[in-house]
Amino acid sequence: NKNLGHNSKKDFLKKPVEHIDITSFDSRKIISSMEKMSFVSRETANAANIYNEMLKDKECTIFLTLAGSTSAAGCMNIYKDLVKYNMVDAIVATGASIIDMDFFEALGFKHYQGSQFQDDKELREDAFEEIVPHRKDTYLKDFLVTRKFFITEVYKDGLPAIAVRVKGKSKEKFVDMPGDTYSVSLMVTKYLDYNKDSFYFRYSSLNQVPTIFQFDSKKLKKQIVWEKQVPNFNSADYVVLREFYRSRDGTQVPASLVMKKGSNSKNPILFYGYGSYGLNSEAEFRETIIPLLKRGFVFCILHVRGGGELGRDWYENGRMHKKLNTFYDFNDGVEELIARGCGAPDKIFAMGGSAGVLLMGAIANLEPSRYKGIIASVPFMDLS
Repeated sequence: NKNLGHNSKKDFLKKPVEHIDITSFDSRKIISSMEKMSFVSRETANAANIYNEMLKDKECTIFLTLAGSTSAAGCMNIYKDLVKYNMVDAIVATGASIIDMDFFEALGFKHYQGSQFQDDKELREDAFEEIVPHRKDTYLKDFLVTRKFFITEVYKDGLPAIAVRVKGKSKEKFVDMPGDTYSVSLMVTKYLDYNKDSFYFRYSSLNQVPTIFQFDSKKLKKQIVWEKQVPNFNSADYVVLREFYRSRDGTQVPASLVMKKGSNSKNPILFYGYGSYGLNSEAEFRETIIPLLKRGFVFCILHVRGGGELGRDWYENGRMHKKLNTFYDFNDGVEELIARGCGAPDKIFAMGGSAGVLLMGAIANLEPSRYKGIIASVPFMDLS
C-alpha cells in the first residue's frame, strides 16, 4: 500500500534525518519536571542531576558511552556540542558507532527517515541496489571501498577470507592466505587511500606472528609491510592443524590445533572454547600460550556452536533451548581428538573466559572425570 510505506528509492530518500540542536532551546524546565513523573522519566531527571554534579566537580573525569546508532537517529550535534563546550572528557562508542556514522556523513551522505510499514522484501527488490547478495554459507563481517574496487571480509566454510571485486561486477576473487587455519581482518579506513587500488589487512595464525600485508587489487599481489617481533619464538618449531570432528547429532565441527613438532598422544593438551553471542574464536597468534607450547602442551580451539564461524545458523543452533549443543560439541570434540592421538587422555585441560565459563561449568558437570583441570577466566556462570 503506497499510503503506508515508500515504494521506490526516490520516495524512500525524501526525508533526511535532521540532527537536533540543543543550543536552540532551553530544555531544563521539562527535564526538571520529570522528577515528579514515573519510571524512565524520573530516571532521566536523576541522571541529569548527577551529570550536573559531575560538571561541577573539576576533578571528575566524564566518559560519554554510546551504544547502538543514536548518532544516526539525530543526536550527532549533541555529541559535538558536548565536546565543544568541554562537557565530556572522552567518548566510548560501541555497536553501530558514532565513528562510522560521522564518517559517512562527512563524505556527504545522509541518514533518512524510514517507515515502520515498509516491507523488507520490497526494500531489497525496489528501493536499494544489492551489491553483495546474501549467501547462507557466508558471513559478511566487514568491507572497504576504493574508487574502483569493493573489498569484503567474510567467513566462509568456517574460515575468514577477503574477497575483491571490481565495482559494478559480481565476480569476486579471494586473496590467497597461507596455512590451514588462521585469522584475517581488514585494516580500518584510516589506512585506506580511496583513490588507490591497494588496501591493508592483518594476518596471523596459531604459529605465525601478526603481520600486516598490503594488497594490490589490480595486480592481485600482496606484500608484507610489517611483522611483529616476538623474542625466542620460531614458527618453524610448531605445526598447525585444522580438523573436523563429529558431534553427537552428526554435525561436523571444526577445530584448530597448534603443537611442537613431534607431539603425540603422550603430550598434555589444553582445549579452549567460547560458543556465545555469535562471536568467532579466531585461530590467531596468542603469545600467552607460547610458554605452554614450549613445555610440550598441545593447544586446541574447538569452534563449537553458539559462535559465528559457520554463519547465523551456527549461532542459532547453540543458544537458548539449543544451548546444550555448545556443551556437547565441546565434550565430543575432546573425546574424538584424544581418540585420534592429539593428546594424552590423562592430561586433559580446558579453558574458557567470560561467557565461555558457562561452557566450562557445563562440561565439568556433564563429564567431571574427563578433565585434569579447568580454567574459568572472568566467570559468567548464570547466563540464560
